[in-house]
Amino acid sequence: MAIRTITYGNGLFVALRSDFSFMTSSDGVSWTAGASGTSDYRNAITYGNGLYVAVGGTNLLTSRDGLLWTP
Repeated sequence: MAIRTITYGNGLFVALRSDFSFMTSSDGVSWTAGASGTSDYRNAITYGNGLYVAVGGTNLLTSRDGLLWTP
């Protein structure tokens, strides 16, 4: 699946894919796939103040570590 958007923060790249999954990488070369457990959070992702935020439609997910996500 294609990467839709990517961000970097706190030493970690986090990418959102077109199949609604997340990928993380500490070096931008080796990636680990993960899933949000929800859908349509692939429009944008950003990082600030120790928090990743993924947006899709009118919904959003937040994560402190880029691995565990909360609606």
